[in-house]
Amino acid sequence: MTRFRARDRRRGVALLIVLGILTMALGVCYAMLRGQSTSSMIERNQGRLDDARSAALTGVSIALAKMHTTAWSGVGSSLTGNLNTGLSYRATFAAGDASLDSADADYADLPYRVTVQSVGTAVDPSNPSIASTHAVDVVVQLVPRAMAALPAKWSTIQNHTVFQWGTDPFTFEMPARIEGDVHAQGAFALAPSYPTQDSRPFKGHIDEIAVYNKALTDSEILAIQSAAATPPQNAQDVVAGYGPIAYWRCDEAAGAATAADSAGANPGAYVGAKSGDANKPFWGAGSSAQFDGFNDHIRCGRPDVATSAFTVLCWFRADSFPSGDQHLVCKALGPSDADQYWMLGTTIKSGARRLKFGLRTSHGWKDVTANSGDLFAGVWTFAAATYDGSKLRVYKDGTMESLIGHSGTITANANAFLCIGDTPPGSPRTQLLRDERAMQLARETDMRPVTGTWRAPVGAIDAETLTFLRDDLGAGSATISADTSAPVTIPGGVGSYQLFSGGPIYKIPDPGGSIENATLAADPSTNPLGFRRHQGNVDIKDSVTGTGTLFLESPGDLGFKGTGTNWSSVLLPAIDGESNRRRYPAFIVAGSVVVEKSSVAAQVSGAVVAGNRFEAKDRTDVSPGITINGRVVSASFQFGKRKGTPTNANDWRSYAQSFLLQTTLPYFPGWLASNPDIDVAPLWTIRPDPAGHVDQWPDLTQPVFVPRTGDGGLRWRVVSWREGTGP
Repeated sequence: MTRFRARDRRRGVALLIVLGILTMALGVCYAMLRGQSTSSMIERNQGRLDDARSAALTGVSIALAKMHTTAWSGVGSSLTGNLNTGLSYRATFAAGDASLDSADADYADLPYRVTVQSVGTAVDPSNPSIASTHAVDVVVQLVPRAMAALPAKWSTIQNHTVFQWGTDPFTFEMPARIEGDVHAQGAFALAPSYPTQDSRPFKGHIDEIAVYNKALTDSEILAIQSAAATPPQNAQDVVAGYGPIAYWRCDEAAGAATAADSAGANPGAYVGAKSGDANKPFWGAGSSAQFDGFNDHIRCGRPDVATSAFTVLCWFRADSFPSGDQHLVCKALGPSDADQYWMLGTTIKSGARRLKFGLRTSHGWKDVTANSGDLFAGVWTFAAATYDGSKLRVYKDGTMESLIGHSGTITANANAFLCIGDTPPGSPRTQLLRDERAMQLARETDMRPVTGTWRAPVGAIDAETLTFLRDDLGAGSATISADTSAPVTIPGGVGSYQLFSGGPIYKIPDPGGSIENATLAADPSTNPLGFRRHQGNVDIKDSVTGTGTLFLESPGDLGFKGTGTNWSSVLLPAIDGESNRRRYPAFIVAGSVVVEKSSVAAQVSGAVVAGNRFEAKDRTDVSPGITINGRVVSASFQFGKRKGTPTNANDWRSYAQSFLLQTTLPYFPGWLASNPDIDVAPLWTIRPDPAGHVDQWPDLTQPVFVPRTGDGGLRWRVVSWREGTGP
């Protein structure tokens, strides 16, 4: 009984062991089967993810390719596509770059960026409810390669600092300054409120000027004439033989600055007059001095003659005779008789040109005009005049033509200059302009009103102004065709703009008719170019900072009426392949731009375009006015004078005389600046942009940037790339 039970127990244990082994085997088999299923699922999931990524990448490739064509629908649009059963993509275009904020250095690039997101989707074919996605975000930035076509005349405008297309006189008062070339259809009126030329300039050639402390006799004067007219034509020796106290032979080489005094100590300075001209009155070596008839002379110090008698003589050949008097040789303080001490010149008598001689003595001023001996242009003439204590005599070609009684002691004045070819002290305006040129050549402050070439139609620049430009200022002149058509059309009626086709459309805000204590900035997110528009007049008053372009539609005028104005146009992204960046004008005004009379201090960086007139009014205070670093384009120009600028001729002559008598300050503008009531520094200044930026004209009917010819569409560069497993 006992043995049977032990045997049964052993059999039960064995059965349990067998069952355990079977269980373990089944578990292993199940685990193996389960592992194989999971591995298969993982492989299927990874395949779907790979397929989704491939679809997303395909979508990005197609989207970027579309952006490089004119078929791109722009931001806010999308592209979808099915690549296979259960495999697709969806690409979207969004303006901007979400990774940028206002603190980023690249924030200004925001309006030129587009974010392209492509989401690829792969669906499990055995279970459509299971899908994998992959997202690719790419930020691209526009590569500017071209802009809208420019008006036909824009290239000509680009070559000038100031461009005028109307025929009104171009009025330009000093002190003001235009740096660079000017295109002007109207007549050029340079500093019209300054005293006009009121001296008596000579036009032609003068040679062999001599002064004696005695009255030469009739026979001595005839001997000089004979020596000049007959071989060996030794007139110079005869003139010198009679013992002059001063003798300017004018035999200097071309370009000489000093006329030597071969008989005394009064060398002359060529002031505008040209030395070394080949024209001469008689045979032999030597030359003569040439005078332009406007403002040339030789300034020969301040010599006085003897008290009882003297002689003055010279040879001259006039190119033409003016309607009034001409002075060949003169000692004076100014052009009026009251300012003169003696003179030899020409005048009109009985409808003919004759010699004239005048002298101041203790008995007053008296002059004598030849009763005969008509003078003709283009002919060398020997002129002489004497005073012997009782009579004034005047001689032409050795023959006495007239005499008149006069007596008294010859009046001396150590402050009165002797000039050849004009009346001392010459033209103060010319002195000012020539010394401004001299300062520029000496690398001191350049205060010249005009520095470049003035281009105008024939007749728009008178001969005197031409001499100012060429000879006195070292500028230049050129002839252009008469063309009064407007070079641009002022935009109007456009309330928005677009940087590129397919990009966001920006509304142009209205700043109102009065801007004061304001900052008007460009905003990359809402108004990247800082465009503003107003229909009607706009006044810019105190403390205004602006960035962008202000459009004033017809009939709008722009008035500068305050201080603290600083306005700059926005620099556009550089065009691919160009070194200089472009910018639109700071102001585009259908009417006029007017700088008011007082309390104006404005700095403008960018071009200014006015459809009617650019006017800087006469100043009534000493506020700085306006400086424009950019071109100015308008139909008409008028630059007024500043407060304190003297306009009285007597004042100017007094200033010039005082300047010439002192030796401390070398230049007239510097001497004038030492007077606290006179300021000759330029008030208005227009200059090209120092950085060399290129002005662009806006065509608001199309995007700012367009495809370059041959590109077939816009061009973009990748800025950033990011991938993820879902949108």
